[in-house]
Amino acid sequence: MTIRIPFGGGVGSPEHHSESPEGFYANTPGLKVVTCSNPDDAYWMLRQSIDSPDPVIFFEPKRRYYT
Repeated sequence: MTIRIPFGGGVGSPEHHSESPEGFYANTPGLKVVTCSNPDDAYWMLRQSIDSPDPVIFFEPKRRYYT
């Protein structure tokens, strides 16, 4: 199971939704937490997350949605 979660600011409203909760999930046993640094990483990490037998939370920077 792969869960995609947008995170971070970058949409002009820093007072809302600018936290990065990956630290909370990273301390959950049995759960993989990943985030990408560029579009190429995002593609390959998402493919690997979908193929993984473990549950994965895939954090996607919101700024990647607008580029």
